[in-house]
Amino acid sequence: MMADEDDFEIPEEAQVKKEEPKKQEEEEVVQQPAPPPPAMQPKPKDTGPVEPPWIVSFIDTLSLLLTFFVLLFSMSTLDKAVWQEVMDSLDSAFKEAEATGGVGRPLHEAVPEIFRRRAINLDYLSRILATQITQNELREDITIQRLEDRLIISLPSDLLFAPARADLKPEARPVLVVLGGILRNVKNRIEIYGHTDPSPLRGGEYTSNWELSMGRAQALAARLYSIGLRRNIHVLGFADAKFSILNPQIPEYEKFALSRRVDIVIYPYVL
Repeated sequence: MMADEDDFEIPEEAQVKKEEPKKQEEEEVVQQPAPPPPAMQPKPKDTGPVEPPWIVSFIDTLSLLLTFFVLLFSMSTLDKAVWQEVMDSLDSAFKEAEATGGVGRPLHEAVPEIFRRRAINLDYLSRILATQITQNELREDITIQRLEDRLIISLPSDLLFAPARADLKPEARPVLVVLGGILRNVKNRIEIYGHTDPSPLRGGEYTSNWELSMGRAQALAARLYSIGLRRNIHVLGFADAKFSILNPQIPEYEKFALSRRVDIVIYPYVL
């Protein structure tokens, strides 16, 4: 015989136990807050690119090296002569920029060359040239003029060239050998200027004093190059453009003689 379901009574404790888990689940569902809409959710913070960890050690190493070299420099003895040459070179570079209205070579191009090739002091060079000219018994009319920003060696044209010509005389060789032997060891900027008197040319290879002055400057530069001055030399021809600035107190014939010359101009910097 099968018993009816009503005949079996479920204890009250068992009924309560079955109902409790359901109530707990309902309470958990009710307690969970609804998620905010996507527009109201906070955006993750943008922390930017993450630096690699080795960069910290690298910066520390650089800081230590910088401190070490500063310490070495503080304990070193400054060479006053080298420092003065550097200052002279910088001063000349600034003066060149001022003279050209800032159109000259940029200073950042000129400064590295100051340290690659050192310019010789012009006062020292002037003394060497004067001593060599005296010891070799060269012409007394070879003049050395020390200006504020340059050194000028003036060679009379009648020593170097025949009238209205730009071919160097054989008599000029001893003078040029002495000058070339000194200047080939000089790293300073060197320019050669040709000058003439105002007298017009009559016949000859050149048709104007401009061409003659340039030809003579080029001939002197080529001879110095062959002797050993193996680098760029800037050459200019002035003709009689500088005649008017000569001393007006001297006689006219002396002014004409002085205007016929070739100048070797040496600057206190390297360019």
